[in-house]
Amino acid sequence: MIVRIINLLVILMIYPGFGENDQDRYFNYIRYLYENDEKLNRTLLIEETDRYLLKHPNSKCEDRLFLYQGESYLGQADTLKAISKYLKLIMLHYDSELRAEAINRIDSLLFRTSSITLKEVSCQIRDVIAERPAVIDYQDAYFNYISCLNDLKCINTPSEMELEVRNYFSIFNAAKRYGDILYYWLGHKYESADSVQSAFSTYQKLIHMF
Repeated sequence: MIVRIINLLVILMIYPGFGENDQDRYFNYIRYLYENDEKLNRTLLIEETDRYLLKHPNSKCEDRLFLYQGESYLGQADTLKAISKYLKLIMLHYDSELRAEAINRIDSLLFRTSSITLKEVSCQIRDVIAERPAVIDYQDAYFNYISCLNDLKCINTPSEMELEVRNYFSIFNAAKRYGDILYYWLGHKYESADSVQSAFSTYQKLIHMF
């Protein structure tokens, strides 16, 4: 809490009057955290970026925020999470000028990895990037990204799947579109992880809501 207060004070001193609205100011604060990368800031940057992305989905700076998150997870030695954020940039923003950079970073990580798990699925990850068609509609693209997570078992943990499904319904106001499929995937993920109660409640939600 103290770290967050200090950082807020710093950003106000460095960028007085920046931007035209609170959204610009919030992004500028996150950019400050990224540009002043310290171990204490990495977790904070991820938390603040998650809040921004939920509050301002599909914003003009969303692609760059996914890149920031990927770099922060790399700083925490969490390669799988970093790849998932680069993939999110690639899948949600096909026309982004940062898309090529995200692809190059994934290629570099897959080439240098010593993880047997990642080596085994490296071709699958590259195929996902190369073969998935461009999707312009943001909601369709978000579903497409979750579909990728569902296919990439090494990245798709129950907690990651639950987070993205929850984000999907939050961003799109509990939309019915794709909801049944998402709950089915999530329930199956819980079932595969032997989380019987979570799987049961998820399937019950699917049955009663769709």
